[in-house]
Amino acid sequence: MYLLIRYPGGIIAEGMVLAKGKNRLRVVVAGFPDTVELKRTGAMWFTCRRELVEIDFLMSAQCQSQTLSSVTSCTAAASN
Repeated sequence: MYLLIRYPGGIIAEGMVLAKGKNRLRVVVAGFPDTVELKRTGAMWFTCRRELVEIDFLMSAQCQSQTLSSVTSCTAAASN
């Protein structure tokens, strides 16, 4: 699943989710040498340095109305 991460100061980075947990995401981000771990507290997401970030998930047009539980199958279908 692709996403956009909005960092403080207006920086927007494009990434792809590698692993997902209940309150954590492991993401590979374009231009970053290592993977990034994001942690959720309530409705807010933070980097390991406790910077507040906003996340926008990107899906293909055919998958926009799909539920979160079917995103994995939708992502696989979109890549074929």
